[in-house]
Amino acid sequence: MNLVLALLACAGGPEKDVSADDTNVVVDDSGADDSGGADDSGGGGDDTSADDTGVIDTQIDEELVCADVGYTAPTPTLPGRSLTGQATWWLDFDETAEANGYVDCFYSRSFEGLEYNDQSYLCPECDLSAKGTAVMYEGADCYEPLFGSTADRTEYWGFSADGRFFRTGTANGAMGELTTFTAPVEEGVATAITWNSDYTLTSGGAFNLRAEGTFRWAWDETHLLADQTVPRTVPYSAGWPQNDPGTHVPVARPVLGEVVPDFTLADQCGDPVRLWDFTGEWIVLDNSQHDCGPCQSMAQGEHEFLKELRAEGYNVRVITLMGNGLSDSLTTPTTELLNEWSEYFGITDPVLGDRGYAYAVFGPWLTSTGEGYGYPAWVLIGPDMTLRGGGIGFSGWDSVAKMIRENEGG
Repeated sequence: MNLVLALLACAGGPEKDVSADDTNVVVDDSGADDSGGADDSGGGGDDTSADDTGVIDTQIDEELVCADVGYTAPTPTLPGRSLTGQATWWLDFDETAEANGYVDCFYSRSFEGLEYNDQSYLCPECDLSAKGTAVMYEGADCYEPLFGSTADRTEYWGFSADGRFFRTGTANGAMGELTTFTAPVEEGVATAITWNSDYTLTSGGAFNLRAEGTFRWAWDETHLLADQTVPRTVPYSAGWPQNDPGTHVPVARPVLGEVVPDFTLADQCGDPVRLWDFTGEWIVLDNSQHDCGPCQSMAQGEHEFLKELRAEGYNVRVITLMGNGLSDSLTTPTTELLNEWSEYFGITDPVLGDRGYAYAVFGPWLTSTGEGYGYPAWVLIGPDMTLRGGGIGFSGWDSVAKMIRENEGG
């Protein structure tokens, strides 16, 4: 079933598919296993300022056209690194758990991965981020009763030069800090790491999970990476602006007034698009899911919102970061789904396939008041690329327009 049919089937059309609550609550994508790590939220300051001084396009395009501009992806030229490691976990059950039949045990995994550098926002503190395969080579009978499948799985490991180790098992998920280490990180040298955590069993009792392992990195001459800092010179297929001044100083996990980090995400044309190229415009960055009723309502009103604000002289744009649905929110959707969403709602602004950017970068600020992350989740970014506001859920475009008017000149 394509997107249009899915929208009609679930609600008889998007206008009627609005829940009593104006938010679709996100499903937690993290597994209840030994992945460890906390949210890698951070902060900082930036005094960058700018005025809303671009050429204002008060017209709304009637149709998005993907031109053939002859763009080719940059050739990978930077040497990459491999990251390997292993760890053994020991489970120590208390008396109550042991009375229920649990026995102290252990299991071990190995990891082999290669460096990637196109999602720095998932671990901004990492000097090396690697995606690889974790293989359980002993202790499956210990792991499976508590955590489930022992099959090989994709994991993400990283470390910082100041001695912090990061890890997650979630694709497009922010890596959390797992532990610290003191040994020097030199090529080929095994670096020891340890960590532990406590768990409560639903059947009664508890256990401590203690892990010890090592990791090492090495240059891999066969693994090359593209330089993510090289500015794009070829026009965008859809004609988006290219206004990145090259002077922004971002904050990894911004709060109000701080410059947001850049991204490169593919649009409806399959073209990689950089956020900072929209410098000089007011940006409503909307994190949506195609099967979310409030998200559909937000998309349906986008055209009139843009028409109203542009008529008032605001150079404003809506950029949608689309996940793959409420049950698979961090997975990147297909270009076909992005186009179906655009065509169904008459959207001619960028609709981009998200790769965990919105949740990782803005989740800490949006949920800092205690509200859970849900959809749509949106933020307002000023012409100087600073965070100006935002919210979780959608009750109408009027509140967004009011926020822009109140931020004018700020």
